[in-house]
Amino acid sequence: MGQMFLNEEDEIGEFEWEVSNPNASLDQYESMLSKYGEWISSKREIKIASLLNPDRKIQFDIESISIIADARADEEEPSFESVTRLKDSAIHIKGMTFILKEGMVEKILLKCRHMDTPMGKVVRELIDACIDLRMRQLIVDGQVAAFYVSLNNKMAA
Repeated sequence: MGQMFLNEEDEIGEFEWEVSNPNASLDQYESMLSKYGEWISSKREIKIASLLNPDRKIQFDIESISIIADARADEEEPSFESVTRLKDSAIHIKGMTFILKEGMVEKILLKCRHMDTPMGKVVRELIDACIDLRMRQLIVDGQVAAFYVSLNNKMAA
C-alpha cells in the first residue's frame, strides 16, 4: 500500500512516499539510476553484502537524484512517452531508500516534493483531501523506466 509520510517541520515541503508493490529486482533500476555516481558505488556494496548475508534485509539510500513523476490513470499497456509531458508532471523525486531481501526490492521510499504544475496542484489537492493515492512504477522492456501517481479510483481505494 502506498503511504506518504509528511514531515511537519520541513519548511520546503519534502515528504516520503512508499511505492506500491515494487516487485522488481535491483538490476531493473539500472537504466534509470546508472547516470548517478552514487548508484554505481552503492550497487557494488549491495552485491557484496547480499553475497555475505543472503538472508538479511539490506537498506541503502540514493540521494541527490532528480526524477520527475507524473500523475495519470493506469494504462493497459503503458508507454514511456506518456510519462514525459511536463503538464502531467506532479512530483519531483530527490532521493530513494531501497530495502532489499535476496536481491529483490521489498520496499522503496521516495523523498519527494510537489511540483508547481497543473497536475502537481491537482495531486496536492487530492492529498490534502485525504484521498489515498498510490505511487507506482512504469516498467518498460524489463526495466523500471519511471514512477507515476496512479489516479485510478480502484487503485486509490
